[in-house]
Amino acid sequence: MLPLFIGFLLLRHTGIVRISLVVICAAVVALLVTFIPNDLERTASQESLLSQFENGNVIYGVESIPMPKLANASGSTLLDVSRYVLTYPLESSVLVSKRLFASWSWYRQNYSFKHQIFLGSVIPMLYILALVGLFKGNANRRIGFYLPLIIIGAQTAVIGISFANHDHRFINYIMPLVFVYAGVGAVMMLNLLCSKITPMRSNQF
Repeated sequence: MLPLFIGFLLLRHTGIVRISLVVICAAVVALLVTFIPNDLERTASQESLLSQFENGNVIYGVESIPMPKLANASGSTLLDVSRYVLTYPLESSVLVSKRLFASWSWYRQNYSFKHQIFLGSVIPMLYILALVGLFKGNANRRIGFYLPLIIIGAQTAVIGISFANHDHRFINYIMPLVFVYAGVGAVMMLNLLCSKITPMRSNQF
């Protein structure tokens, strides 16, 4: 959420305040750059990202697909994952797509029939409203309106390169941001419906 907050501050202020924020952010980023590569490598190693690809994990501990193995691993997890994706682009694309579908669809094989019907009815409608709000809800073209997409995209990427979770914990982090866009879309649809109903009622009298 930190990049989102920084972006909000930059858009909120102008002049000397914005320049000061940019300088501070640049200094912080320059400091973090010295630590980020090592932290990313350590995290990737702890999460066994290469093994997640080679084992074909879609939903961790629940669903997997056959995947090829990488020959001559270098020992650097980030480098090996990059080599794996470049060596097996089609297989990797299928695996990532399945992970994202499992997360965003909320579908699980062991859910009851009623649960599946509920999710199949509510989730698509939620996403439709979110898309309406996203593409039609920013009449003033404010850049800040799109800042939550940074978080949504980043978390989606994390799921794609790691795995989906059976209890939806990874997708839950960003669903509140989706709800915001869906709320905007719902208000727009409601306003449109009211604008159609009011003239109809007036013509009755």
